[in-house]
Amino acid sequence: MLLLRQMGPNSRNWLSFGLIFLLATAGCAVDSAFRRFNQAERLFTQGRYAASAVEFGRVLSKDPPADLAAKARYRLAEVQTLFLGKHAEAVENYKQFIQLAPDSQGAWVAQKEIGEILFSRLEDFTKSIEHDSVIVNLTKDTKERAEITFRLGRANFLLKRFGNAEKFYREAMQLDPKGEWRPRALFEVGMSQYTRETKSAAGFERALSTFRHFMAEYPGHEKAIEAEFMVGCCLEELQQIGPAISIFQKIEDRYPVPGAVKIRRLRLEGRKHSTPKEQ
Repeated sequence: MLLLRQMGPNSRNWLSFGLIFLLATAGCAVDSAFRRFNQAERLFTQGRYAASAVEFGRVLSKDPPADLAAKARYRLAEVQTLFLGKHAEAVENYKQFIQLAPDSQGAWVAQKEIGEILFSRLEDFTKSIEHDSVIVNLTKDTKERAEITFRLGRANFLLKRFGNAEKFYREAMQLDPKGEWRPRALFEVGMSQYTRETKSAAGFERALSTFRHFMAEYPGHEKAIEAEFMVGCCLEELQQIGPAISIFQKIEDRYPVPGAVKIRRLRLEGRKHSTPKEQ
């Protein structure tokens, strides 16, 4: 105020003009950002995904208000991962969205999307484990926790950390005892036991017990036929060739890839005839 009093009329007029100009410029920039956002959405609706992503990027270059920046980040990440195959870029944009709107409902969705991208799209199982180990504790929804815990099991399995995989699968079973994740996790427990790097009769016995348990508890499940196939594989590893052949004969016509079962059966039949004393 003192500065304004000391200025002459012409100086005050120029200052007022400058302030008005700055405000008008800022307003134009905001309006431009909103127009570009709407244009990006129109392009998306038209199926022009690459052009839509460019426009969302231009929105962000306009230094838009925080809420518009958050929306643009989220939509850009969606377009990148769902339609452009730019999964790494999508992860970064989801992360920046979370920083802009950490308490929004979308932040949790973005966290889950990051986990799914790291696991399924980028197949970076180490980073997937790091991410999911954090977010699994951010929700009280037991089904969501079961899903994330199951994914932790899968990531560990694919990194050949079979002991860790079995641990996470068992946790998923406990989190969703009557839902979809229990049978899926139980089957994968058997796979972890069967696939362990240290092969032993005791390990195959455990896997055999798990697969038989699965078949008894979930006879109509989509994995039941695979569990029965794995029973045959366990019996083969335990040198119970006759019972293994019987299992493969039983499921050959029902298995999704009959040829795979047939090859295994014929090989075992050859072994049975060549080494009868071992049966």
